This record gives sequence, structure tokens and C-alpha cells, in this order.
Amino acid sequence: MEIFNYQRPFAQTDDIEKMVGKCGIFPNESRAPVHSINFEIFRFFNFLQNNIKVFNTKTGELRPLNQSELDKIYDHIFSHSSNISYYHIRKWAEIPEEYSFRDVDASKEKEKIKGLKPLSGYHKLRKAIKDRNGDLWEKITNDFNLYEQIVYGLTVRKTDEDLKDYFEGISQLSPQEVETLVNYGPNLSGFANLSVKAYKELAQIIRKEGENYTHAEEILRSKYPNETLKLKRNFTKLPPFTSSSVTNPVVKKVISQTRKVINAIVDKYGSPSFVNIELARDLAKSEDEKRKITKNLEEITKGKEKIKKFLEENFDYFKTKEVTPHDILKYELREEQLGKCLLSGKEIPAEKLFEDNYVEIDHALPYSRSFDDSRNNKILVLTSVNRKKGNSTPFEYFGGDENSEQWQNFVNFVNSLNINTSKKNKILNTTLPKDVPPEEFLNRNLNDTQFAARTIKNYVENNLKFRETPGKKRKVYVITGAMTNYLLKMYGLPKNRDLNARHHAVDATLVGITTPWMIQKMNEWHKNDKENFYKRKKSFPNPWPNFRNDVLIRVFGTQKPQKMDSKEQNGEINSEFWKYKKSDDFLKLYKDIKNKIKPLIVSREPKRKIRGAAHLETVYSQRGVTEKGLSILGTRKQIDLSKESKDLNNSLEKIYKNTDPAYYKAVNKAINEKRKLEPDEPLTWKDPNKKSPIFSYISETVENNTVKLKRGNGYGYVLNSRIVRTDVFKKDGKYYLVPIYLPEIMSGELPNKVITINTPKSDWQELDDTYEFQFSLYKNDFIKIKVKKDDDYYLSGYFIGVDSSNARISFVKHDNVGSKGYIRKGSKNLYLIEKYQVDVLGRLYKVHKETRQPIILK
Repeated sequence: MEIFNYQRPFAQTDDIEKMVGKCGIFPNESRAPVHSINFEIFRFFNFLQNNIKVFNTKTGELRPLNQSELDKIYDHIFSHSSNISYYHIRKWAEIPEEYSFRDVDASKEKEKIKGLKPLSGYHKLRKAIKDRNGDLWEKITNDFNLYEQIVYGLTVRKTDEDLKDYFEGISQLSPQEVETLVNYGPNLSGFANLSVKAYKELAQIIRKEGENYTHAEEILRSKYPNETLKLKRNFTKLPPFTSSSVTNPVVKKVISQTRKVINAIVDKYGSPSFVNIELARDLAKSEDEKRKITKNLEEITKGKEKIKKFLEENFDYFKTKEVTPHDILKYELREEQLGKCLLSGKEIPAEKLFEDNYVEIDHALPYSRSFDDSRNNKILVLTSVNRKKGNSTPFEYFGGDENSEQWQNFVNFVNSLNINTSKKNKILNTTLPKDVPPEEFLNRNLNDTQFAARTIKNYVENNLKFRETPGKKRKVYVITGAMTNYLLKMYGLPKNRDLNARHHAVDATLVGITTPWMIQKMNEWHKNDKENFYKRKKSFPNPWPNFRNDVLIRVFGTQKPQKMDSKEQNGEINSEFWKYKKSDDFLKLYKDIKNKIKPLIVSREPKRKIRGAAHLETVYSQRGVTEKGLSILGTRKQIDLSKESKDLNNSLEKIYKNTDPAYYKAVNKAINEKRKLEPDEPLTWKDPNKKSPIFSYISETVENNTVKLKRGNGYGYVLNSRIVRTDVFKKDGKYYLVPIYLPEIMSGELPNKVITINTPKSDWQELDDTYEFQFSLYKNDFIKIKVKKDDDYYLSGYFIGVDSSNARISFVKHDNVGSKGYIRKGSKNLYLIEKYQVDVLGRLYKVHKETRQPIILK
């Protein structure tokens, strides 16, 4: 009986300890538990060092938290277990009032700092131990070595016997303290990438020396030259990325994809001379945050439409001219500045706002010195004042003396305006360098980008082998999105990101051309003449002749089907490209490399992960079957008569007109008279939570693909969940599809029936040896189809899915955005279906033959 009742523990100590890897810095040390106190302290201060910057509103100084401030914060983190806000950081670190947090309005300082976690493991252990054994808790907190031993035990030992055996082996613990830990110690799990020893040292370096993670790691390695794992640098290709400082899954995914792209480029072209990187600012934002940003942008767009309408109705100037975004910005800045020139304080009459050469939009921090073309760096000034300002900042314009009356009056005026903190900081900046060499500009630019960009920059710089280039010491640069947007505008390239996905190629091109040489050329262009800035765009420096047309020809084009050319594998993708390829301009532009250039293909990753509900939630009753054997399903719906429903009248007439005339008449009368049913009218009832009477009716639907479920004493029907894979077969020159739904995946059995049009699934035609398997299709697999044998073109795109009622294949153009570009074709009458693999560089490789694979849950 003892053997019969024995149950193996969920996780045995030996199994867990075998899975714990070695430290990435000290190879002889095991990785630390994620609730290690040294790891939690490291993670806390590493976040502060990377993400918290303070700005002196008086001097313009922007800096991270200093050693003294970090030490003061350290004294508080052990007693604070809830969310941490900027208010807490200011209070604990005793940050003076003249400092503001970068990009944080003073009114929002009490909001939670997203991503900054308190010492969760520490407080979890405190809640479990302190009130039950205060002496033990004091002993643990006074000896972090003991603390680490206890956390390790709670992480790897999962039974009372194992825990007791482990804690009894720690000499500092009494029998009573062992009992407390065994009975009340929290169940901990998970390991970090480095050891306790590494995190302890790194936390000290970051906190005491103010270094970021990369520099702290270098200091640590130099401190233990004989113990630490040597850094592997100068790989021909990038090795897998491993770092304990990156926990955001989105950032990890971006780094992984970056590695794939760079390595593919190295495979094709060899080692690069340099690498430019741009990352979106919302990379690490949640979906909820992104939705808020989208909503805010929509509100801004509506606001601009209102301003446009107002200007058209109230200014004679626009009776013969169209309102431009530049005009709208002028109006917005005037309102923002209380109708005054920001620098002189003189009134700007509304009727003169749009007169030629009366006022100008200027950069508060000169563009040639800041390369900041953001909305927050734009001000409205009188043209005469702008000429005097020249290439200086407002601070320099007012004499460069912080104590002067002029400057103090200007500061007071700016602070009185209803503008955000970021813009005030730019206008009141007192520390912008006079001359910024291109290399220094890019270095400073890097410091203002987010943590992910710096991480990728260091990862590439420390590991990738570069081609030797005379006179070029720096190899990796990080370019801000603001620079890319500015170049888009200056070169007049399309900015509509909803048009198609090709805009990513334009962004990549602009990031690639932003070299120190180009920075220098743009700097000189801005210094030469500020007058008629927008009218001088044609003279803006180009990286090479005909740059704009080159980008337009290579990136954009029509998506019409193109005649198939066996020599050009991707020929049908972009017919506009091929039209230009035969032109004299193209031959002249590309010369000797014209035959090596292929059309652009947007690369997408196939969706092969299996996830989701096995079936949809609504449970139906079977009301009958159609003449073709399809199920008629019904579900009872409750309708509040105070609300209108489009299908209500049809449903009522269909179901109740003949079967219950009194009910139909009463409800129909109520709807037509737009009134509520009275409680005593037939078949109505009162919802206790609502004032309106409610009635229910049966809504019917005809469905093919259903799953039968046991429900009470009877059965109900639910609709199948999504198709996760479609297997393609061929017989007698025709194609047949076998959709595989999630319930079938969960059963582990491959279905053996092909879609048969207008036939219940139970009666679909079964597979036999005469059907030849071709390949399996997942979402985002690339396919080409040919409708007829005599057609001289293919249709191509990324596979979306299949309709099990009519065997139609759905796919979408490779550069599709949203729901645009969907194509649907019946599969049975197609002449040809081909599947291709697409690599990260958009190169197509035809899949010639696959073997049908069993169902494997991933």
C-alpha cells in the first residue's frame, strides 16, 4: 500500500539544481535566485541609473542621480513595499525643488514609476517571517549571506523534508527558527542570469560609482582578471544575446530580430563598416499605453481639423489659399504664447499672423546645434527678432547671464505659459554647447535614447567584427526617431504609415544615410542662412545624386500582378520596379549593379505557436438542420426594449409571428411606438438591476463547424475555435484543403477529411492514398497561386486562413497594413499553389516538398 500511495514530488531538489546554469561572468558560480537580495538591489539601482534623469530648471543641467542621492534612496527601499513614485524618489533622495524629472510633469510626480519594482522577494519573506519570529527576521536582515542561503533553500527545496534537512545544515539557525522557515517560508522560484557574487559587486559599482551596467561589468571583469569569463568580442556574426539587465520580453524580441537581420547582412555582404540603429520610443510600452497614445493622436488630428475650419471661416487670407500644416502650427504657437512673440514679448496681431515675413517659426535650440525638430523645440517670433537671434539659444540671445533682469523676466514669462515641462526645459536651456562636431552630436544623441537602444548598441559594438575603415574609429551609432522624421520631411518622402508597410524601408534608408559626414553637411546648410528655411529645401544636401527618386523607385510601386519571368524569382511583387528597370534613368542610376537589384518584399514571421481557447464561448441549442444537412443553432438573447436592434424585427417575425401572435403583436407595437413594454404585457419580465422591462427571444444561425458538448442532462453546441494549420493535398490536378482546429490539435490526431463545399463536416470527403500531400500552411506563410494554366502571372502574399464552408484561401499582399489588400480565391479550381520561405532580408525560397507532420503542441 505504501508503494501504491506514493506520489512523486512535483519538483525534486536534484532536478531543480541540475537546471540551474552557471554565471555569465564568474563561470564557477551558479546563477542567483531571482529573489536573491543582491539581485533585487542590483535590479532596483540599475533601473534608476538607466531611466531616472533630473533636469535643473535654472542651469539646464541634465544628469542621472548622484552617489549621495542613491545612498539616501538605499536607506528607504527596505521599508517600502508598495508602488514607488517620483515623489518618493524626490523625498528619499532630497532632490531640490529647482530640479524636475526628465519628461515628467510636476503634477504627475505621485504616479507610479512604471517598471520600477520594490524588493518583492524581500517583502514577501518579511511578511512570512517577521511577525512569527522577530529574532529570526533581525538575524536574517543583519546577515545577507544567511539571507541568500535561506532564499536559495526556499527556491530549490519543495518538500517539508527537504527544507528541514537543508535548514538544519545551516549552523546559524536554531531548531525553532528551522521550524518557522519550514512551516511559513514562502514558495520561491526562478533564477537570474548571473551569480549572487556578480550581482553584489555590480550593485555596489552602480550605486557607489554611478556607472551604467555595461561599464560596471567592465570594471568588475578588470577587478577579477583571472576569475571572470573573458569577453568574446569581434565575432564575424553576432552570438546569441544574454544579459540579466534586460527583462522586457518585447525588447528581447527586438534584440533577437536585430541579430537575425545583421547576421543575414553579414552572410550576404560581409562585415559592415559601421552600423546605425534607430528604435521607436514606444518600444517598451504596453498595449494599453499604445492605445492611449493612438487616442491622443486622434484627438490632436481632430483639433487640427477644427483649427483649419476656424482659419478658413475667419481669415480672408485663406479665401484664395489652402490652409497648410505650417499655418496651423503658427496659429497654435501664437495661442500657446498668449498672442506674443516669445522673445520680445511684443503683441502679434491675429490679422498679421499670416503676412509674409511678419513672423517665423523658429527652433528654440538651433537645429544646427541640437538637431531637434520636435514640436517642443518650436517657438513663434517676429521675423526681425529672429534675425537678431540668429544661431543662438534664448539664453544666449538675452546675454547669457542667469542673474540678469532680462533673463529672469523671460524665465517668469515662460513658466507662466501652459506648456509642458519638456518644452520649458528646451526654451530655458543654458548649457547647449556652441559647436557640436558630428561625432559628439551622435554620442550625445545616444545618451538621450532609451535603454533598449543603448543595450543593442553595446551588444553590437562589443561582439561584431567590423570592416577596417581608415579614419573611422566609431562603429555603432544610435539615431533618434526625431532625426528620421525630420529627414522624411526635408526630402519630401511619404509619411503615411497606414498606406503600406514599405515605410519601414524608407526609415531604414534614412537611418543608414545619417553618417557623421551627412550630419556635418546638414549642420553647414543650417548655419549658412536661416531665412526662408522651408523654401530652401531643394538645396538640402543629398547623400548621393537623385536620392529622393532613387528611394521612391526602389521602395514604392504598384501591386498589380506582373508577368512571370523565370529568371526573376520575385518578378510579380512590384511591377513599377520592373517598369523603371527598363528605363534609361534606371540603367544610368544603377549602372553595373542593375542586374543584382531585386524588388522589395516585406518579411513577416510565420505564426506557428498554438494558443487560444479550444472553442468559442456561446453555447447553442440545435433547432434543426437545413436541406443540405447543416446545423441550425439557436441561442436565447435578452433585449432591452429601450435600445434598438437592427435584427430584432426580422427575428421576431421569423420566430414568433405564427407561433405566438399575441407576444409578437405586443412587442412589435412597443418597438414601433418607441416605448417600453408594460410589466403586465405578455412574456415580459423585470430585470431587478434595470428599470426597463426585458424580453428574450431565440436567435438562429446556420453553422457547419461545431463541437458537441455535454450540458446538464442534454447536449449543447459550440463553434470551433480558429484554424491553426491547413494541410494542402493534390489529386488529379486539383487542390484539397484539410483545416486543423485547436480541438483536433488537443486530441493529438490528424484529421483525415477535406473541405467539401456545402456539406456538413461529418460528411466531408475522406483522404485516401490517391491524395498527395503538398505542404502545411500556417498564418503568414508566403504563397503564390496561379488561377489558370494560361495565365501569365501569379498572385502572391502571406497566407491568412481558409474558409471551411467554401474552401476559399485568404491571403494578403506582402506590404499590407491593417485589413487592406485581402485576396480570396477558391482553392479547388486553382491551377497552382506554391509555398515559399521568406528570410529576414525578403528573399524567397520555394518549398518543393514537405512530409506531413504529426500534431505537436508548442
